[in-house]
Amino acid sequence: SKSIKVLDISNVVLAEDRSKADKKDKKAVSAAAVTIPPQRLAELWSAVSALGALDKLDRLTMDRNHMTSLDSFAKLTSLKTLSLSNNRFDILPNDIYLIVGLRSLTLSHNQLRELPRAIGELDSLEKIDVRSNQLTYLPLSLAQLKNLKLVDASDNLLQSLHPSICDLHAVERLELKDNPLARPPSAIARNGIGAIRKFFQEAIMVNEMVSYAARLVLLGAAGVRRAAGLHVYACAQPCMCMRVLLGPTCAKPCGPCLDGWHPLDGWHPLDGTP
Repeated sequence: SKSIKVLDISNVVLAEDRSKADKKDKKAVSAAAVTIPPQRLAELWSAVSALGALDKLDRLTMDRNHMTSLDSFAKLTSLKTLSLSNNRFDILPNDIYLIVGLRSLTLSHNQLRELPRAIGELDSLEKIDVRSNQLTYLPLSLAQLKNLKLVDASDNLLQSLHPSICDLHAVERLELKDNPLARPPSAIARNGIGAIRKFFQEAIMVNEMVSYAARLVLLGAAGVRRAAGLHVYACAQPCMCMRVLLGPTCAKPCGPCLDGWHPLDGWHPLDGTP
């Protein structure tokens, strides 16, 4: 029906099979996992995608359906709210940018290892919930979302944040608890976006002074270096760490900056050598 605006088909795929013994003893919970044929899950998503062509369908909830993959969002472009929590997704389709009016995206309790960069093209997005996944970094494109007010990336595998996260000026709540954060430290990150901005502002000032001093020392021995076939390189990756490398080529990438950077492209020569 073209009058459908809200569709909730959560928990429609059963993944447990309780034995007769369990039925007799209400306190006993001994559930055996049932393998769900992939074609059943694919058929479920295909059916929902067909409904997405309806111009008035603006809210879709498909939580707890044990889904493992999605083909495309191309037929769901009218959505304003999308919830796919408590499934088994490890990756999302890159065409998520097609849902141009999306305001709320809930992907918590999945197995996501990364978010597509195209998520930065969802200009209307106000809320993103990616709690309890396996994310090791947040895409740089996230900083492009000027209307984003709530980001919950708790309970992931984040070890560092990129300074561009400070560009999220509309953010009112940033949740990062239960991550092994080192940059900034968890003690700072849990105090919110204001504390994170202060951390990076101070880090940039310190690193600029350290980098300047390192350049003076290293560039002063140019004759010795060239005789040994070595060159001076400064990190040119977006982590802004200002590290300096002395060697024939870049030997390894900068830890926090693996989002689209090739290890050999991440250093800029300071002494005019190729």
